Amino acid sequence: MNTQWAVRVLSGEDKSFTAGALRLALGPASQLYGLGVAGYWALYRFGLLRRVKLPCPVVSVGNITVGGTGKTAAVRFLARGLQQRGLRPAVLSYGYHGGGLGEPRWVSQGRERLLSPAECGDEAALLADSLPGVPVVVGSRRADSGRMVCSHPWPPDQAPQVLLLDDGFQYWRLHRDLDLVLIDATNPFGYDQPLPRGLLREPMGALARADGFLLTRCDQVEAPEAVEGITHRLARANPSAPTWRSSYAPRSLTSLSESSEELPLDHLRGLPVATLSSLGNPASFEATVQACGATLVHAARFPDHHLYTEDEVALVVAQAITHGAQAIVVSDKDAVKIREFSRRRWPLPLHRLNAELAVDGGDDLLDRAAAVLRQSSADYRL
Repeated sequence: MNTQWAVRVLSGEDKSFTAGALRLALGPASQLYGLGVAGYWALYRFGLLRRVKLPCPVVSVGNITVGGTGKTAAVRFLARGLQQRGLRPAVLSYGYHGGGLGEPRWVSQGRERLLSPAECGDEAALLADSLPGVPVVVGSRRADSGRMVCSHPWPPDQAPQVLLLDDGFQYWRLHRDLDLVLIDATNPFGYDQPLPRGLLREPMGALARADGFLLTRCDQVEAPEAVEGITHRLARANPSAPTWRSSYAPRSLTSLSESSEELPLDHLRGLPVATLSSLGNPASFEATVQACGATLVHAARFPDHHLYTEDEVALVVAQAITHGAQAIVVSDKDAVKIREFSRRRWPLPLHRLNAELAVDGGDDLLDRAAAVLRQSSADYRL
């Protein structure tokens, strides 16, 4: 199914008879899905299925909708912030298109990356590259990944003190001490319907489990009152959970040529460019590139977590030239996958957009998280 057409159908934008009939047909399936998810969670809630408690505190970074909400950037933000507050984090990642199957594997033990993106997935590779001193593990059974981290013979001053669970809100098997739920401000509640009628992974009542909410992409919402409306709705769903707002802030460009030259963002101003991405929300990345002053003449989109071949990149370069682009801009998550063959002499320059999560009240979020984790650590005798 074409993704853009599916969005028009699910959102109600497509008013055709066919789209209406499809929405009507998907309704019962969505209700059954929601009941199934709620029933499965109830098995854990009432102790019929046991949750694993690891020997150190766990922070889950997740979401309630299908698609990209910026979880990788949030994990990176938390890991660096906790490091600055004297805590030693490690990351447990599912490892899409790489580490999500089989036994847990080290992507990094806090030093150099040990696996390629094809072996561990793009998100885990990016986290390992950008978080020196932070171990990263991939595996679908993240309780096992956590046990591997905790049982590793670390030197006393290097043993991780907190585990960051990437994309963990629906991973109920693992006990966590803090649940941070990300909400994409550009499409916060997945059309208010569980899959397949909408984009919700769980019914809206699941928001009551959250300890805090982080609104992402707030800068891409045109009406400020829309962000206020999301905040108020979250407060009604979970009055005790604070909400923070964030945006993805571009910092610079890095050439993917042999020189690895760093360029200022002004380099994009007025420049006709193409984008190359395999993201859960490619439109958000493209909007960020345009916000830097670039003129977007072509957008090449691949499925989320796609592993590129050199021929695919060569085809995108040729298409970009046809559309009059003078450069190609890729996300940091995509850059780790094309770096192996990006140093060849392409007819167009390829640039990685370096961006970080900017959180309003970020110090407050990190201070609260660190306080909860230090308090929890007393129970683990760390």
